[in-house]
Amino acid sequence: MIARLTPDDLSGSGEKPVTPAVQLELGVSALLDGLAFDEEGGLWTPLANGQLGRFAPSQLSASGTVTPETVLSTSELGAAHGVAIYPAPAGLPLHHRLP
Repeated sequence: MIARLTPDDLSGSGEKPVTPAVQLELGVSALLDGLAFDEEGGLWTPLANGQLGRFAPSQLSASGTVTPETVLSTSELGAAHGVAIYPAPAGLPLHHRLP
């Protein structure tokens, strides 16, 4: 499951009960420890050994079970830990421009 938290969900201090407005259920067999957003707002994540999947921005706005719109498969990929997009998407803290 991937959940979207709003700024209000993250505000304040101490313990706070939170119910995310958007909760995505993914049918994956990989650990979701390598998430990355691309320039268009698509979300890339490992799906299984040798597979990466991309969820379109439109798939990230409502709760439910989602299937990636794009799947990349190769035995060269392995477990796909530490997924990253280069350059980082605009608006993120690590964003930069290519020379």
